[in-house]
Amino acid sequence: MNALKTMAIFVVVCWLNLDTVSQAVPLHDQGKIFQTDGVLQLGTDEWSQSITTGISGQLSKIQIQFHSGVPTPAQPLTLSIFDGGNPTSSPALFSEQLFLTSADLDNDQVYSWGLGGADLSFDVGDVFSFGLQADQAGFDIAGDHNGYVGGVLFKNQVPSTELSDIGFKTFVEPSTQIRLATDKGTFVIRSSEPGIKVVIAKSGKKVEQIEVERGNKTVKVRAGEYEVELTVSVTGIQAKGGQFTLTHRNRVVLEIFQEGRRRRRP
Repeated sequence: MNALKTMAIFVVVCWLNLDTVSQAVPLHDQGKIFQTDGVLQLGTDEWSQSITTGISGQLSKIQIQFHSGVPTPAQPLTLSIFDGGNPTSSPALFSEQLFLTSADLDNDQVYSWGLGGADLSFDVGDVFSFGLQADQAGFDIAGDHNGYVGGVLFKNQVPSTELSDIGFKTFVEPSTQIRLATDKGTFVIRSSEPGIKVVIAKSGKKVEQIEVERGNKTVKVRAGEYEVELTVSVTGIQAKGGQFTLTHRNRVVLEIFQEGRRRRRP
């Protein structure tokens, strides 16, 4: 109960069942592939592209385009996501070694790196880095000289002088976000699901009922003890450091946290 009181003392009431959770439709957020004007030869160097988030939500996938396909036989290629614009400042949030074949590419030689299972959520303006590392030469991907204004391409931890950026596209499952503004701070209820209903009550009496499909809404309430009823199907609840995380079948469907104190999930 101490962890709850550090937030603002929320009592969360949820329906714990096994209903299927609907999936939000991923939206193209940052970057481009087909209007690029260069080719980046990965070689064995360490490459990373910093990216500024434009849509709050869960990072769903990143696309890159290969030139002349991928090596045969398949060779290891490690893709990673780092917090911040410089990947050396922290460990990878998520990393995966892949052995790509031609079957993994579409007709335009585009590979879609699915990140739904990585459970990575970012706010508008957050910066993260997309890292690429090959064990040997043979991976050539789309690059650009024109410059992506939201980030920088790094080669071996130094800004690249060969190209401004790689060709990439990020996709995000946008989040619903409800902000509870109190005289003790602002608390956020966030979900990547396409629609949730929230009932805020005090001593059993309804204070506010909210239904949000997309975007943000702010509700002002006095600090105190509230019951928050959420119409979202969950199978697990975790409270840590004043932050609630609700999951359904190992997928995070909702978070409650104090603005400015949210912890990035490893």
